[in-house]
Amino acid sequence: MTELLVVCALQVLLVAFVLADRRHERRETAAERAQLLQRIQAPEHAVIDHYNQRIDLHAAPPGVNPEGDDDEYWESKERMAERLAGDEMNHG
Repeated sequence: MTELLVVCALQVLLVAFVLADRRHERRETAAERAQLLQRIQAPEHAVIDHYNQRIDLHAAPPGVNPEGDDDEYWESKERMAERLAGDEMNHG
């Protein structure tokens, strides 16, 4: 009887693990699909995102889309000073 309970418990754990792994795999697939759709619909944003992920923000400014109004080319002195002071506090 005890052996049967152990086997049942192991089967329940195995099913729970498979379901959790399947859910994780579905989330990864959905994220990949969304990223691919973004690349197809707006390739310039995919390039900018890729560039921004790879650069050191202290060495180079982040990339901006010259054709869009969402990205800001210029930053006010006050805003830049606040951002740099925040970066120094976070890194130092």
